[in-house]
Amino acid sequence: MIVSKKRSISQIVLAVLIILIFIMPVSAEFSLGDSNNQYWSAPPLSELNLSIDDSRKDIEYIQYVGVIIPQTEFVAVKSTSNGTTTVVVPQDIITILNVPSSSEVSIPSQLIRNANVAQETGIVILWAPMALLDYSVKNNTAIISAKNSLYMEFSSLENALSVSKIEYVSNMDLQAAASKLSSDLQTRSSTTLYQERSLYDTYKTQYQLTGMTGTLGKFTYSNSGNEGYTIYHENEIYLENYDCIEFICGLNNAELNNIQEYFVIAIDNQDSGRLLVSVTNGNVPYMEYYCYIENTGYYVHLKDPITGTWYNGNYADPTRSSRIDYIQLSSEYYMASLYPTLYVANTIVEDWTRTRDNNWYAPQTTMFHKTSEDTRDIYVSVNPSWTSDNKLSSLHASGTTVS
Repeated sequence: MIVSKKRSISQIVLAVLIILIFIMPVSAEFSLGDSNNQYWSAPPLSELNLSIDDSRKDIEYIQYVGVIIPQTEFVAVKSTSNGTTTVVVPQDIITILNVPSSSEVSIPSQLIRNANVAQETGIVILWAPMALLDYSVKNNTAIISAKNSLYMEFSSLENALSVSKIEYVSNMDLQAAASKLSSDLQTRSSTTLYQERSLYDTYKTQYQLTGMTGTLGKFTYSNSGNEGYTIYHENEIYLENYDCIEFICGLNNAELNNIQEYFVIAIDNQDSGRLLVSVTNGNVPYMEYYCYIENTGYYVHLKDPITGTWYNGNYADPTRSSRIDYIQLSSEYYMASLYPTLYVANTIVEDWTRTRDNNWYAPQTTMFHKTSEDTRDIYVSVNPSWTSDNKLSSLHASGTTVS
């Protein structure tokens, strides 16, 4: 009888516990940002199994919009608010072209030659993916709203023609780029990796982010005696479904004689990396970057601010995420030898964030600094700060003189 009574009491206690489990509120662990367990970090590039993205065949084309406006008329027809310029122009001066979704796209020469503008007149050119614009037509009049950085000024048609191309679309050889990057990373196995990250989250702001724009600055460096090093400074954009889009500035002393590289890599569900864009360019002060989520997947672009050339990539993910949850700004330094005078630095800026309702906000409105998620290491640093216009600017540094 005693045993039976004890068993009854145990059964009652167990039943109460089960009931409590079901009626208790959901643990804070499942609310983004309330638990450190909600964050994950992409592995260093040297640990990624890198491939190209064959899924892009499912998204064959994206639309580009082109328009040329004389400088004097541009001043008269534009209105600017919140970093966005809106122009109202006749629909018949608009050009819309389909280009491959994975490609290098220059300003078309024909777009400039067709412009009804005097040869020596200063002009403004808008040449950009339709998805980055707010575009509508009413009564044969086009209304276009675009971020200020998408409008390019030229002193004359001749000046614009110098950066345009007749064959304006070319393919990026991602297979060769991925093979070379993988080979370069394999040589890093004998180096020592140092890295630091700084995390910015969105959960407290309640904004649902679907896009981000910014700039990847050119490296400045001083070096005496260091060879075989590789440095990556990155903005890692983490999505809600354990996906990640990485915008990377790379400097590989051993292979490229200090020529700067830019990469965009997608990581699907914490799996292997897929190279979406690869550009080698040491002649620009910075490279503009754009990232946004569409129904069919993720779209990424790099843009040369001098020539107006775009580098397009996309990843068609059947289980795509619907929002950006947080970003990590990182510095990775693969040290081959320790000499005292290596210093490599550049600035990465987050200019604007796009919300699900297609509005644009400065990052200080939509993100906050999660200081507890910072990681610290010697020889690398990430120093982020808010600018006076609410943008996020981070100075990334790597080298033997960095403490």
